Amino acid sequence: MDIIGERYDVAIRITEPDDSSLIARKLADNPFVMVASPDYLEKHGQPRTLAELERHRFVVYGNDNGVVQSWRYRDHAEIKTFSVNACITVNDGEVLLQATQDGMGISLAARFGLCEALKNGSLLPVMPALDLVPYAPIHIMYPSRRHLPNKTRLFIERMLDYVGQPAFWID
Repeated sequence: MDIIGERYDVAIRITEPDDSSLIARKLADNPFVMVASPDYLEKHGQPRTLAELERHRFVVYGNDNGVVQSWRYRDHAEIKTFSVNACITVNDGEVLLQATQDGMGISLAARFGLCEALKNGSLLPVMPALDLVPYAPIHIMYPSRRHLPNKTRLFIERMLDYVGQPAFWID
């Protein structure tokens, strides 16, 4: 989307900003969480090691740019990957979560999209000690600060405040 050309006041994007014509303020980091439904874990077991994880089924994200076939994690200072056995590929985050909640496999999703499912127990963390490499941070982006309408400035301030509150992120 062309924020300036299409005359948007602000956009919230999950990206590393590269458009120098926009102001980008970081709202939050975007950590990944590996999750599965309680039913899936009851039937297939809770993996405790990467070797055990290899025997599991996964719901993965894919689009025109390809399918996510491996996930990255930190092993001390080194970034490593592990391959996943993709049994279902989807191109929509909500479908990914629904398929995971329906017990079709383990998935990797951004924490902000999992808050409710983790709170209500429809999804459980898998190998939470594994230090997964996060995706790009969440930014609020807008045109130049010069002549920023008051309503836009207030919205940006409220978003920064809201996302910074502990209730936004579940522990």
